[in-house]
Amino acid sequence: MARLLVASLASGFALFFWGFLSWVILPWHTHTFDQAADEVQFGQVLSGSLPQTGTYLLPMIPAGKMNEQTQATFAERRQAGPIAIVHFRKEGGPPMEPMMFAYGIVINIAMGACASLILWLIRGAAMAYQDRVTLIVLVGLFGAIATYGVEWNWLIRTDIYTLVNIADQLVGALIVGLIVAAIIPSGAVVSSAARGK
Repeated sequence: MARLLVASLASGFALFFWGFLSWVILPWHTHTFDQAADEVQFGQVLSGSLPQTGTYLLPMIPAGKMNEQTQATFAERRQAGPIAIVHFRKEGGPPMEPMMFAYGIVINIAMGACASLILWLIRGAAMAYQDRVTLIVLVGLFGAIATYGVEWNWLIRTDIYTLVNIADQLVGALIVGLIVAAIIPSGAVVSSAARGK
């Protein structure tokens, strides 16, 4: 169990550091967002139109069972545009809130723990180091496609946003895989005593 804990912490902190490099040092994420022509006016329109913090869909899908009229109205509004999904926080806040970093570390350690647990559960199998790394990368690819691929299809994410974030997740999965596979043992036979460590 000590190896599981070490692998979770080491990979989690490495993933957190990769997030810093990806979002602060590398320029690729800056190309995934567009800027409003007038941010102040745009912010005022949002504050005046959106009653509270939340995620808003435009046009909003009518609640309940739609009749022909509501279906036609919704289809007409969507066809005319604009179409938007807005993640909105009514109140402001500092650019880098300390709790964001704390939550970020916890989330990254949880991700590292999931990868570590996967290799821990199959540690009795004889798998080469590179195969175990590949397994974690494939798990990361599954998660990236399941998140950003689905959002690209259903939630109007742009191509560049989708591709950059999938690439980001793959690099993170590779980093985690390299660390976790080096710490979690693998072998054809694992004794019951070894399983308890």
